[in-house]
Amino acid sequence: MISHGRRWVLRIVVFCGCYFGVGVGLLTIGDFSYGAWIGVVGVGIAGFVSLFAFWQQRTVHRALNTLSQSLAPWIGTTVHRHTPQGHSITQWCRHTQQGIDVLIQHVTVMEENEQRMMQVLHHLLGGVLIIDAHGHVVWQNARASQFLGYSVEELYKQPYTRIKTAFQLAQKIDLCMQTGEYAREEVETFYPEKRNLDVQLFPMPTQAQGRGVLVLMQDLSEIRRLERIRNEFVSNVTHELKTPITAIRGFTETLLKGALQDENTATSFLQIIAEESERLHRLIGDVLYLSKVESKQIELHYSPLELRAFFERIFLMMKNQAHTKKIQMSMKIPQETYVEADEDRLRQIVLNLLSNAIAYSNEGGWVSVTVESGETDDPQQECLVTRLIVEDGGMGIPKHDLPRIFERFYRVDKARTRQSGGTGLGLSIAKHLIELHHGTIAVESTVGVGTRFTIEIPTVQW
Repeated sequence: MISHGRRWVLRIVVFCGCYFGVGVGLLTIGDFSYGAWIGVVGVGIAGFVSLFAFWQQRTVHRALNTLSQSLAPWIGTTVHRHTPQGHSITQWCRHTQQGIDVLIQHVTVMEENEQRMMQVLHHLLGGVLIIDAHGHVVWQNARASQFLGYSVEELYKQPYTRIKTAFQLAQKIDLCMQTGEYAREEVETFYPEKRNLDVQLFPMPTQAQGRGVLVLMQDLSEIRRLERIRNEFVSNVTHELKTPITAIRGFTETLLKGALQDENTATSFLQIIAEESERLHRLIGDVLYLSKVESKQIELHYSPLELRAFFERIFLMMKNQAHTKKIQMSMKIPQETYVEADEDRLRQIVLNLLSNAIAYSNEGGWVSVTVESGETDDPQQECLVTRLIVEDGGMGIPKHDLPRIFERFYRVDKARTRQSGGTGLGLSIAKHLIELHHGTIAVESTVGVGTRFTIEIPTVQW
C-alpha cells in the first residue's frame, strides 16, 4: 500500500513528465505561440514550487514529530513514528498544550511544597537564621526575631554584625564562615530579655565565593531556671534539715556526757530535742506534700461551699492564736455566697494566710477577710470568679521580696519564721493548691502599713 507522502511524490513526477513531454512535442512540431510558451513556463514553475513546498512540509513534519516524541514521555503519552503529515501539527499542538498543563501542575506542587516548608519553619519552637556568603541575613523566622529583638524587615539583607543584642552569636557566625566547620555553643542574650540560647551553626556551600551559615537557636532559659530552682531547693532542704539535726545531735551528746544527772537541765534539753524533732517531722511532711502538689498527684473533691459559715469555723480555730496577740479579726462576707472548691484544700490555704497574717502583725493589730464576686480580669477566660481577700495591718513585706515570697523556703524574716515554727513552704504549697483550683493568687504590701493577699478562683469549676 502506497503511503500518503509517496503518492504526492508520484503525482509530482507524473506532472513533471507530462510537462516535459508537452514541451518536447511543441518544440518538435514548432507550432506554438508566445503565450503558449508563457503558459508552459508558468506550469513548470508551479510544479517546481509544489515540489519545494512538499519537501519543506516533510522537513517541518519530521521536526514536529521529533518534538512530539520528546514531549511524550514527560506528559505520559505515546507518539507513532510514522504519523500522517496532515496530523503532525494537530498532534504537536495537543502535546504542547498537555506539556504546558503538566508544567503548570509541577509549578503549583512546587509552590505548595515551598509554602508548607515556610509554614513549618515559621512555626518552629526554635529560631532559624540564614546568612549568605556575603554575610547578609537573607531569612529568619518569627522565633529568631523574638530571640534577637529584631524584626524581619530590620535584618533582611543586612550584615549579621548588626545583631548587637547577641555579640557572642556574631562571633560564632564569623568563626563558622571562616573555618567552614560545624559549631555548637550556649550564648546569653540580654535584649529584649535575658535568655540562654543553645546555638548550632552549619556551614552552607554556595555558588558564590565563600560560604553561608545556617543558624539554629533553641531557648534554654526555662531549663536553666528549673535547674537553678532545683539546686536552690536541694541547698535549702539540706540547710533546713541540718539545723534541727544539729540541735538534736548536740543536746543528745551533752546529755550523754553527764547532763542527765541534772534533772532540770535534762528536762530542758529533752524539751528542745522534742521541739526540733517535731519541726523536722513537719519539714519532711511539707516537702513530701509539696512534691505531690507540684506533680498534681493530689486529687481534689469539689463541692459547693457556703463561704460565710466556712470562715466562721476557721475564725473559731484561729481564736486562741489571735487572742494571744490581741489581734482583732473581722470578716465582710455576704450571706449565701457559694463557691465550688475542695473544702479541705481551701481550708489549708486560708489557714496558712491567716496564720501568717497574725504571726507578722504587731500586738493589738487587725486581720480582715473580704469575699467578692465578679468577672475575671483575664480576657482569655470569661467566667464568674470569687475573690477571697486576706488583709492585715502588720509590718508589711519589702518591695524587693514580693516576687519571691511564693518560692520554696524563701523567708522575709528568717528568725521570726523559725521562731513561729514555720518551714518556709506554706505559701508555695498554697499557690500550687490555688492553681489546682484553676485560680490565681496575688500580693500587695507596703512596709509598716500591711499586706493584702487576693485569691481568685472560678465560682463554678470547669
